[in-house]
Amino acid sequence: DFFMKSGRAFVWPVYYGTFGRKSFVPHNQQTYMLRGTYQLIDFQIACDYLESREDMDMEKLAYYGLSWGGFVAPYVLAIEERVNAGIVAAFGVLSGGENPENDQITYLPRVKIPMLMMNGKYDFDFTLETQQAFYDFLGTPEEDKHWLLYDHVHGAPRSDLINESLAFLDKYFGPVN
Repeated sequence: DFFMKSGRAFVWPVYYGTFGRKSFVPHNQQTYMLRGTYQLIDFQIACDYLESREDMDMEKLAYYGLSWGGFVAPYVLAIEERVNAGIVAAFGVLSGGENPENDQITYLPRVKIPMLMMNGKYDFDFTLETQQAFYDFLGTPEEDKHWLLYDHVHGAPRSDLINESLAFLDKYFGPVN
């Protein structure tokens, strides 16, 4: 809600397999990758829709991912070139290694946009080591990588999440008019 309250537009794609959209339970690597492909296509369709609207400035399109959204960020941001900045809260590399076409480490170096990354030191899904790996593999220039670490668990305290996200968007896209 804080994006909209600040005057920015916010779009939440309902990805394949979420919120009651028909899905299947992946039973092998191929079907797992197929579900991910459908979800990336859903994100691209959302961008197509935004691009079709005259009231949207596609030069100021940012990605916001929390938890699962932080996990899929490398795939989305490496593939969708219309996104110009990224914010992730609760993020890290979960690398399987056995399948390079589905490994976050394959995608992270291709992400070159400014990134704000926020997470807790005590995250149960993304340890400090996995957060560090995400930061290190990220292809974004050092001056545009912003990693904020909190005495928190999964994500960032809400007030920091709001303030840092809005300040980051103001820095890279300018304040809302």
